[in-house]
Formats: sequence, structure tokens, C-alpha cells
Amino acid sequence: MGNYAKKFSVFLNQNKGITAVVFCALLLFYWYEYRPTQIRESCAGEANFWAKDREVGTDYLVNQHIYDVAYSSTYKECLNRSGL
Repeated sequence: MGNYAKKFSVFLNQNKGITAVVFCALLLFYWYEYRPTQIRESCAGEANFWAKDREVGTDYLVNQHIYDVAYSSTYKECLNRSGL
């Protein structure tokens, strides 16, 4: 196993430019694609949980309006708190 690690280390040293570009590309992908997706997914679940708690009575339209307002405000608050 040590032989592969040594070869990999030599490869990285010989190709520092490529290594830096790949590292930057992965970092940018994480920061601009993966991270926001995970935050939005988490906030959607949180907003859904809290919005369902605010439903009252049996009138569908009233409940739908309350749910929509509660979901929207909770979702936006979560995104803001999470840095998006």
C-alpha cells in the first residue's frame, strides 16, 4: 500500500497545476451546487413541519392559506439563517 501512496504523492508533486485546478473545481462545486441544495432540502422539511403545526379548524381554504403563509415565512427565515 505504501508504494501506491508514494506514486500518488509523486504524481501530485509533478502535476501541481492540475491538482490545484481539480481542487478548486471540487470546492466551487460543493459551495455553489451541493451545499445550497442540501440547505434548501433541509429548510423545506423544517418549513413543512412548522407549517403543518399551524393548521386550525376544518376549512380547507383557510388551512391552505395559513399553511402557505407559514411555510413561506419559515422557509425564507431558514434560508436566511443558513446563509442563502
